[in-house]
Amino acid sequence: MSTPRANLTWQHHAAEAYEPALQHAAEKAVFGGRDVPFYGWHYPPVFFVVAVIVAAIPYGWGLSIWLATSLLACLAAMRAILPRPETLLIAAAFPAVFVNIGHGQNGFSHHRAARWRAASARSPAVVGGRADRLAHL
Repeated sequence: MSTPRANLTWQHHAAEAYEPALQHAAEKAVFGGRDVPFYGWHYPPVFFVVAVIVAAIPYGWGLSIWLATSLLACLAAMRAILPRPETLLIAAAFPAVFVNIGHGQNGFSHHRAARWRAASARSPAVVGGRADRLAHL
């Protein structure tokens, strides 16, 4: 989760998330000064909204909510691309799903690209607007 970045946002220093040394110092502060690996913040500024909301609740709950909502959105995107009964089972059983859950990453959030692809096949006129939204989310 994004607790160091959320802390910077709450302290009105969100721009420091894009300064590697300052961000790493914030990460260390969250873990009581222990030496922790550096994880870059490569998200657009609008993602701070999500980070602050998810980080406002206990870590386990925030992680669970993030993974559940992004997995459901990803499965909905897969269903939009291939509307067959077995799509959800196959997509949910894909090994990368378990890797993503184990690492708590944002791989499921790439559903926007899949939804955009599904929409472009049905309505090419919508693609331009959706591509713009995809770039900013």
